Amino acid sequence: MPKLTARQRAEKIRELPEEERQWLTDYVQPIILPEERDLFLQLPQEYQREAFKKEFWGRRERDGLTPPLGPGYQSRYGHLREVAAEEYDGLSSDAGRMVVRLGEPAAIELLNGCSEVFRQGEIWTYPAGSSSREIRHLFYRPSFGAPRRLWLRGDTEIFQTASCIASFDQACATGPNGIPPKSANAPCGGNVTVPKTCREACAVARVAEEIAGRGPQEASLGNSVPPVSTEGLEGLWNRYASLSTPGAKPISIESAGTVAAVPAAAAPAEPAAKPDWSNEAIRARILALPKKYRDWLDLAGPLLSESELVAFLDLPASGRDGYIRKFWKLHAHTK
Repeated sequence: MPKLTARQRAEKIRELPEEERQWLTDYVQPIILPEERDLFLQLPQEYQREAFKKEFWGRRERDGLTPPLGPGYQSRYGHLREVAAEEYDGLSSDAGRMVVRLGEPAAIELLNGCSEVFRQGEIWTYPAGSSSREIRHLFYRPSFGAPRRLWLRGDTEIFQTASCIASFDQACATGPNGIPPKSANAPCGGNVTVPKTCREACAVARVAEEIAGRGPQEASLGNSVPPVSTEGLEGLWNRYASLSTPGAKPISIESAGTVAAVPAAAAPAEPAAKPDWSNEAIRARILALPKKYRDWLDLAGPLLSESELVAFLDLPASGRDGYIRKFWKLHAHTK
């Protein structure tokens, strides 16, 4: 499958119909793989892009995938976008991006008892795949009511200035009476007798240690695409592209007991009253087909030229099965 350059990609995005552009660059942008994006951009026909979308969601709804992927993911993803926008500071926030990609956390612990030490701290817990382990993340709000920020190693803004604490080691350190000793490095200087701490400070410090141990992986969580298998993607491209060149062999179409040759690039003959073959009309005709023919179009649609698709949709019910048999027979010899 050809890989697009950044310039080619930008040009093809501009050429997309508005609805398709929004779907690609906004709706599925957090979860679409680069290979999928390039394939979608190289599909010239609307029905091809519709077939792509069906396979796109199908890859993410297979059994055995890590949640939130799996059966029902398409509708679940729409819900996650809604709750990220309404309850997790918006789609572009650290918390919103994580929810869209990983789902809502299994638990959120609010560090209300440490409000004098941490700036509205929260510990988010996710299950670690099929194991019994848990993965924890630390969020805080840089100012009251501000969007949550994902804590990363070295970030000291999580600490309240008045706490006179600048590290988790200081927050967790205790003296003889369970009180943290005064540190020469405390940000408040020599006028403060004892830096503030809280009962949960050492537990939060252990979470911070786990996060620091994950290194750069933690920073990428809000921007990484949930992994799905790309198996079959190259074959999908081959199906889309196999009849994109001129000179393809004609397909014989059985209709009402007669056989007529329709070239791949030829337009169907116009009846006395010209039918409507707009994209909307084609889509309506496809939706009106029995399910077995819609399923066949999902599979074979990328191989059909526009005129072949029109010819198939214009057939009476008695001619469709014969067309399909001849279609596969022809393509068995052109591979």
